[in-house]
Amino acid sequence: MLAERTALIQLLAERNKIIEVSGAALQRLRGDVKKLQLQNWNLAQSNSHMLAELNLGRERIKTLQHEIFWRAALLKGKTMDVQVCHALT
Repeated sequence: MLAERTALIQLLAERNKIIEVSGAALQRLRGDVKKLQLQNWNLAQSNSHMLAELNLGRERIKTLQHEIFWRAALLKGKTMDVQVCHALT
């Protein structure tokens, strides 16, 4: 009877130790999850910022291409005017 009681007490002590170790591991995992969530949030913010910059750059390129097109058209028009003037003289 005493041996059974000693064995039970030993099992309870082992169980309590397992619970304690598991609790500590769970706390570490929770901390790791929080760190990963923060990293993920920071990456999402950086990604949004880079995407906004990329879109702004694309719009700037479109604007510059449009400006170049019209300047080329104006130069071509002026060149044709000069050629017509020379042809008439």
